[in-house]
Amino acid sequence: MNLILIAANVVSSLFLLIIVCSFYQLKNVVFQKTKYFRYCLWVTIIGLLSEALSFAFDGQPGKGYIAGIFCFFAYIMLPLLVVLYGFYVLSISEESFKSNAQKFQRINVPLNILELLFIIAGTVTGNLYSVVNDTIIIGPWSYYVSVLPAISFICLLPIAKHIYNFWGVKEWWPILLIISIPIASIVLFYVMHACFRQGFIGAALALAIIYVIIQTKIITEADIDATLYNELSINDALTGLRNRRGYMEIVNNLPKEETVGVVFCDANSLKAVNDTYGHEAGDRLIKKLANILKEEFPDGNVCRISGDEFVCILNDVVDNAFADRMVALASILRDNDRIASYGFAVGKGEQILEIVNKAEHMMYNDKERYYKETGKDRRR
Repeated sequence: MNLILIAANVVSSLFLLIIVCSFYQLKNVVFQKTKYFRYCLWVTIIGLLSEALSFAFDGQPGKGYIAGIFCFFAYIMLPLLVVLYGFYVLSISEESFKSNAQKFQRINVPLNILELLFIIAGTVTGNLYSVVNDTIIIGPWSYYVSVLPAISFICLLPIAKHIYNFWGVKEWWPILLIISIPIASIVLFYVMHACFRQGFIGAALALAIIYVIIQTKIITEADIDATLYNELSINDALTGLRNRRGYMEIVNNLPKEETVGVVFCDANSLKAVNDTYGHEAGDRLIKKLANILKEEFPDGNVCRISGDEFVCILNDVVDNAFADRMVALASILRDNDRIASYGFAVGKGEQILEIVNKAEHMMYNDKERYYKETGKDRRR
């Protein structure tokens, strides 16, 4: 029987370890959403391995005390797991229901502190278990070790059912499995308590079911939220182009040895348009310039880095072809009432900031010509 239980515990712990390792591949924001569930998994893995080692050393000559130490570790993992599961339920509950989950946790934590004290007292006195002739002998208190965790679990059931429904678990069978497996573990403990001590296999199965039915939904939703947040944080709302943060992301990830071309554009007379015709007209001018740049450089990264400034970065450019495109851009800007002044430069990716500065300096020279030729007030 011991060999069967050892094998079952080890296999269960390996299965949970695979799940835990998968969490470390997630984005940081999504990873944080798995915190309490990860803690539950780690505690269960420790409990499974402790239980397996207590069985492995049980009855081994001169190693009974080691079996007793691992047995103690397995026992104290039980109340810790119940407390962490309560925090997990609290973390995934909807805002309107958190107060109920908090009330439960105020009961749950003290109950399991009492359970921990019960385990320590039972171990010290030998009433929970003792080691005799290198063999673990289950004591009279062993029948009561699951009472407080069972009370906590039963109190948690109505809250857990509500939360599972909140996360889209409408069918009866997943909730029945999540409820029945720990209860079956407790019943099995009382029927076979001499060889089935802590029952972490039942906890492992329940967590695996929760992972498949609940936690994967939470991870998926968090991943979608993180992706959406990232898109919003790097994209300009008005034009749909990359904003300054998105521009810096591109700059920081450019291949160092690749030849890149930079185009720097600044909308002309935007302030005058805003003051004369209103900000909606100014927004139309910005969007028009953005569309021109998107059409002219579909192969480039076009960014709006400030109110009226745009930068386009093109990878792997050829000098002659790039120069021809700049001639075409100059013609298009003139045909659109000189909507913007522009500058450009070419260089290696590792010098990108210098290249941008050169393009910006050239743009300012072009803007000086624009004001001289049009006679407009540059302050407007």
